[in-house]
Amino acid sequence: MTRPHQIRKIQSPPRAKGFIPLGFYRDRSDPVVLNIEEFESIRLLDYEGLTQEAAAKCMQVSRPTLTRIYERARGKVASALTEARQILIEGGNVVFKGNWYECDQCGSHFNNPLEELIASCPLCSSNRIQHLTDQKEEQKRERKDNRAGAMKMAIPLNGEKSTDKIAPYFARCSHFALVDPETCRAEIISNPYQDLSRGAGIRILDYLFEKYDVRCIVAFELGHNIQQRALEKGVQLIIIQGYQRIREQLLDLIFAPDKAKEM
Repeated sequence: MTRPHQIRKIQSPPRAKGFIPLGFYRDRSDPVVLNIEEFESIRLLDYEGLTQEAAAKCMQVSRPTLTRIYERARGKVASALTEARQILIEGGNVVFKGNWYECDQCGSHFNNPLEELIASCPLCSSNRIQHLTDQKEEQKRERKDNRAGAMKMAIPLNGEKSTDKIAPYFARCSHFALVDPETCRAEIISNPYQDLSRGAGIRILDYLFEKYDVRCIVAFELGHNIQQRALEKGVQLIIIQGYQRIREQLLDLIFAPDKAKEM
């Protein structure tokens, strides 16, 4: 009898469900399935730049196991690129850290640092959400509507004017909008750590948490260290997709609160 695979810990859900090649020779019939733990190994080693020892610790597996997962993932990606095959990111023996959800309406992923379930998306208020953690854990908690305990959120900006855009990177943005969801009022502050050479993400998260009582971060990308510190402090994370409609809604929430209330 084969030994069951150990469950791998995943920091947050992948932002994409797959990739489709362009061109005449693309193969539509035989997609490459990249398991979520294989995607995570590439993200930790190639994107975050962690060592294999550090990545194995994050996923709570041994280093040899991490090496096998990573080599299998690279082989699949190489096959997809060479043979022009579609990549699907799905499946695997994984569990997400921090109680994660996915919103079918706006496509965002968000976690819930509190010991209770939530009934709607904190970004678009849709109730079309999926719980991505273990269903057994889901049964242990009481279902609640998260709007009853709305938390002040921080959104990274490229500037402080209404014509400026939401910044693609959290730690290196020039300004933050601190939004109170209950009043739909925003305060624009500058980022005092945007030019810091190292550790800017953790420093700014601690700064927002301690000085401005921020309990929710909205961003397109968040690194491993920021996500880990947020989990330690009980800060909710909302990782949004690049949809133009969602960007416009966030800008309305910051610069046109009366319009945002009507949505």
